[in-house]
Amino acid sequence: MKKCLAKPIIGATIICLLSFLPAVRAQQANKSFRFAWLTDTHVMDRSSNTVALQQSVEDINKIDDIQFTILTGDISDFGFGNDLRIAKAILDKLKKPYYIVPGNHDTKWSESGNTVFKEIFGHHNISFSHGNIRFIGFQTGPILHRGDGYISPPDLKWVTDEVKAAKLKGQVVIPFTHYPLNDGMSNWYKLTGLFKENGVPVVLVGHGHSNRKMNFDGLPGVMARTNPDSKGSRSHQEVGYTLVSLTPDSISFAESNPVLNKVTSWLQLSLQHHVYSKDKQVPDLSVNHNYPQVIIKWRINVPAGISAAATYDANRIYVGDRDGIMHAYAYDNGKQLWQFKTGKSIFSTPAVGEGKVITGSADGNIYCLNARTGKLIWQFKADKWVLGSPVIDKGIVYIGASDGKFRAIDLHTGKLRWEFEGIKGWIQTKPLIYQEKVYFGAWDNYFYALDQHNGRLLWKWSRSSKEYFPSAYYAPAACWPVAANGRIFITGPDMVLTALDANKGDTIWRIGKPRLNEAIGISGDGSKVFVKCTFDSTLLAYSTTANTPTVIWKTAASYGFDDNESAILEQDGIAIFPFRNGLAIAIEVASGKERWKHKLGDVMLNPATICQANSVLLSDVDGNLVLLTY
Repeated sequence: MKKCLAKPIIGATIICLLSFLPAVRAQQANKSFRFAWLTDTHVMDRSSNTVALQQSVEDINKIDDIQFTILTGDISDFGFGNDLRIAKAILDKLKKPYYIVPGNHDTKWSESGNTVFKEIFGHHNISFSHGNIRFIGFQTGPILHRGDGYISPPDLKWVTDEVKAAKLKGQVVIPFTHYPLNDGMSNWYKLTGLFKENGVPVVLVGHGHSNRKMNFDGLPGVMARTNPDSKGSRSHQEVGYTLVSLTPDSISFAESNPVLNKVTSWLQLSLQHHVYSKDKQVPDLSVNHNYPQVIIKWRINVPAGISAAATYDANRIYVGDRDGIMHAYAYDNGKQLWQFKTGKSIFSTPAVGEGKVITGSADGNIYCLNARTGKLIWQFKADKWVLGSPVIDKGIVYIGASDGKFRAIDLHTGKLRWEFEGIKGWIQTKPLIYQEKVYFGAWDNYFYALDQHNGRLLWKWSRSSKEYFPSAYYAPAACWPVAANGRIFITGPDMVLTALDANKGDTIWRIGKPRLNEAIGISGDGSKVFVKCTFDSTLLAYSTTANTPTVIWKTAASYGFDDNESAILEQDGIAIFPFRNGLAIAIEVASGKERWKHKLGDVMLNPATICQANSVLLSDVDGNLVLLTY
């Protein structure tokens, strides 16, 4: 009898509890809470920035009602794994969880090609829920190469899936990332369109180092200040971070200064339902209609994305992707012939010679593959990541890595011929072989000249310490150096073109007005060196023989601001200039006259690949490969 009575009592209790759960969840969802927000910490070993992060973590730990901390990028100052580990050791002392994404200082200036961040923190995108709010953090920094903020196709898909899943659960979405969602990103509108469609009330960003209310295509945005102090600047900010308070209908922001023991409120926004316009932006490719002679022979997409130039040889095209796969395609139709998987992303432009393909990988290896089959012939293990591009000359492979070494390796056996040590930064460039010397720049502020036969240092050059910003940030490390008439020509982030004596390393001349882009190229006859203006929409050709900077021609090109470092390549009297906005411009080398333009999309182009006569392969960081004939 008692057993019979127990069943309905238990059943009634369960029904009562189930009916009560939605009310409990609603109460939890509407509960107010606070979290901390750190950004642009720029950690460097034994620096005041590191102390600032320590002070902020200690201060956050004193606030009992802080639920978690978010970090929106530029965790390190120069992308070094050691600095990221120092940051993690400090952040791990937080009593509450923290959620972190990288910024451009972690992804662009990166000895690992943006692979070590994920190794250390376990991710580069992250999402989590608190109450009824889904926080979605994602990477938007340019990857290794200088350019706009950028979200890759795989990352965009991840964000889209996260937003859709949150909306199905009835959650409010609050995204956080490094770059503001405006034209400082090449494809920002893909994110603003997604977020507006799903009623996102606000986006949290870093990058600008100041507290700022922003507007992203009608979508409310908030930028937070950098963490370190800025006593040397006009603002004289003390160490600080942001405290964020959420109620069921609002989000408020306050600056906290641990040293001053001061909290200052500065902004409050509504979290109520937002309705946005449904207009969508797409890339404007109308310029292509003006050049009907330019024909797309074929077009394919590599989903992982491409961050290096392709190489053409014997009716095949070879290119590596950010999933670490080296691909071979048929020139005639773009059909894939083979692929070879390395352990991590490929940032090397492959070298092809004597039936072999050479590439580096962020997995720390240099690979030699059979050009016809893709089968591994040999691999050479470096001590760190290999982001540099190889050059083959007389049966020897020349390539730099992130381990402070530049190597010469036998093409046929994979055996080390010689190595040069002592480089204090990583190498990402393609070296130049000229007059039995090897030339390259590194992210240690130096440009090197080595004896091609034994690796002996002949000379090294650096910018004067008296120049503006005399740091490794402005090293001639990304440009592919060119040479003619006993001179080496280089460019750098300092926006200066430099002519050096090839034998001695002496500076012959430097020109920085107008401000010149890192991209550089040379004419087939060696008479002209090509550069782009960063701000003035002008293409220039300088004489390689004059003893002072002498312009041979300049061409107005209407491309806007450009900081794309991709090399300018020439064949049969036509130079191909690639740009940050997906545009390529073909210029007659003799006269500077524009021959044609073609816009591939809205993201940065890699260096063009010169193929057969009147054909060129364009590629972009989204992984699009297009063969054009003209």
